[in-house]
Amino acid sequence: MTGAKKGDLLLVHFTSITEDGDIFESSKNEDPQRIVLGDGNINPAFEEALYGKKPGDVVKVDLPAENAYGEYNKRLVFKLRKKGLNFTYDPKPGQIVNLKLPTGQNSLVKVMEINTKTIKVDANHPMAGMNLTYELELIDLLPE
Repeated sequence: MTGAKKGDLLLVHFTSITEDGDIFESSKNEDPQRIVLGDGNINPAFEEALYGKKPGDVVKVDLPAENAYGEYNKRLVFKLRKKGLNFTYDPKPGQIVNLKLPTGQNSLVKVMEINTKTIKVDANHPMAGMNLTYELELIDLLPE
């Protein structure tokens, strides 16, 4: 069997690992991800690593923060007036809540502080600012 080439449909399991060795997320308890190699829908470093690989191959890709979930952005930590946020419960620091941002978008944010009038939230991705290692396991390859 020849290795994976542009246009092939790949079935791949992904595992993301922090610098401390903790698994952040994994698809191994789910169906493998379906990827058309070369269509640009995944990180370019992942595509590059999968070219030429065969079912059963496992590759590791190290991504610096800026190529993973981005650098931590202090501007994404901000205070909002609680009035009008319409929570159906009292959020607590550390909780992740769905919030309509000033941009109009809904986003999951982490509650940092809360008082009677304001709530301080962090809209950064939980892995922002972290270098990550991804383990990609090619489960199957369906030629173009």
